[in-house]
Amino acid sequence: MSGDGQNLIAAFESAIAEHPEGVDAGPKALLAAVKANDAQFATVSIMKAKNTLQQMRKAREAAEKLEVGSVEKEMQVVFKAKRERTCPGKHGLTRFITENESCCCNTCPGNKCLELGKAVWGCQLCDYNVCVAKCFLFSPEANLPSKAQQLEDKISGLEKKMERCIAVSPDQEKLEKILVLVTKEVYEHEKQIEKLSIEDWVDDGEMDAEQAQTKKEWFLAELTRMHVKIQKAIDNGPGSGN
Repeated sequence: MSGDGQNLIAAFESAIAEHPEGVDAGPKALLAAVKANDAQFATVSIMKAKNTLQQMRKAREAAEKLEVGSVEKEMQVVFKAKRERTCPGKHGLTRFITENESCCCNTCPGNKCLELGKAVWGCQLCDYNVCVAKCFLFSPEANLPSKAQQLEDKISGLEKKMERCIAVSPDQEKLEKILVLVTKEVYEHEKQIEKLSIEDWVDDGEMDAEQAQTKKEWFLAELTRMHVKIQKAIDNGPGSGN
């Protein structure tokens, strides 16, 4: 396309953007706007205006089709990866606990971002993540994590949440308010663990009664350690770390 043709297209694009009705204003109104904006287009005929607008419409449709095709292709990759329990690059997924709020699930609608301290399966090389809560477990091939694994996830998540709060709290008042909420979560998990009988742990089939008792005591000790760490953080103030 010649430079004059490109200039005319640019002029029509400006006219469409400025006109209240946009592209629906029609060739005649848009041509009048183009001529009013720039005298160099004073001799452009209505036929040329129609042809130019038609070219622009075809270009938009082609671009939209290409964009839709790209989105569909991307979604096919996502769905295939979800079915195969791996990332698009087939590196395999590794289970981890989120350390900030910027981690998003690639299979949730709208790539929903996950809360700090949540369990995720992901691949760093592909920057691809699948949340455990809604996506990874919604598959016939996926096995539910044991009670012990779920509790380990919660404790690990609380630990990361606590460390994050200590690191970013701007002042003592804010730090104490946030850590009070974390403390409530710690108490809730303590109650949950105390209510579980040894039989509940053994029923998962991953440990015997002696191992279950040891595991239960370990969880309670970890939560007690968190209480101590929270109090130490309050005493030392924001940014105190460990």
